[in-house]
Amino acid sequence: MKLKGLGIILLALCILFGCKKGADDYTEGLTEEQTAILEFVSEISDRSTRADFKDLFTTAPNASELKKYQEFSFSALDPIEVNGNSATAQVEIVKYGGDDPASTKTWKFSKSGETWKIDAAPL
Repeated sequence: MKLKGLGIILLALCILFGCKKGADDYTEGLTEEQTAILEFVSEISDRSTRADFKDLFTTAPNASELKKYQEFSFSALDPIEVNGNSATAQVEIVKYGGDDPASTKTWKFSKSGETWKIDAAPL
């Protein structure tokens, strides 16, 4: 009976703490700049409703175009290609609450100082 109890405790600990790799493993094998692009893209959905959203772009789209970004979530996919101060990434675009399948588009970025900005982000 004691072994059964120990097994249940071990199973509970495994479920509680996880039996797989850590949360940071999604960046494993990526350079610092690739990781920066990955994280930047993942923040776009949250920032799309803020007044400073236009500041994420090198040249901001008009207000109606900016508003369209609020309808989607975004995830950078592998490969993320960084060449100096420019980068490209395949970005998965998913419409909130929609039945449409995700689409994938190539987005372009440039680095201004220490900050990455969006050059082109087609929806």
